[in-house]
Amino acid sequence: MNAEDEKRLWFCSDYGIEFESIIKKLNRNGEKYYVITHDTRKNWRNLSEESQDRAREAEKSGYKIYGIGFQGNLPGANVTNLHADRNEFGEKVSVLEQVNGIVGDRMTLDEQFIGAYAIGGTDEMKKVAGKLKLSTRDADAVIENVLFRNRRSLGIPLESEAEALRKIQSAENGKRTDYDILVSLDNILTKDEDEFVRN
Repeated sequence: MNAEDEKRLWFCSDYGIEFESIIKKLNRNGEKYYVITHDTRKNWRNLSEESQDRAREAEKSGYKIYGIGFQGNLPGANVTNLHADRNEFGEKVSVLEQVNGIVGDRMTLDEQFIGAYAIGGTDEMKKVAGKLKLSTRDADAVIENVLFRNRRSLGIPLESEAEALRKIQSAENGKRTDYDILVSLDNILTKDEDEFVRN
């Protein structure tokens, strides 16, 4: 059975830019999915009985069940949880890249940067920019865009972002570039994301 013939049902988290991108990909490809959590690393056993039963019934009907942002097992069903993993060459592979492989799509340029961010932050995005031979200015603009969109997807309020940025800028006294300041901002806000994240 090839990727097009396989019946799949996805249970997803919409936590962060990578998982939001996966949901968009599933939607564009006509895949069946449920967004059932805003958390990451949600355990199958902590889902509602209704969601657990939905997965069990789908598997009985011949669907392969995938969990995006899930961990653990679901008693009575065989589920495949996707996590950043290493391929046969020892390279880290993002969940977004794995989903593209399962549905038979190629990664878009935007998805390559998002996947890189998911497995290694700004350093990994810089590697992608280097492979694409982007200028430093263009690479910085793409990276800033991904960082900004990730903070939005985590539900970090603009007010919190503006306040943190003001503190960073006043502490720096103009000693660092705007790019470095924005990366610091992202590190601060996403490191303590539980304080800001939507409920």
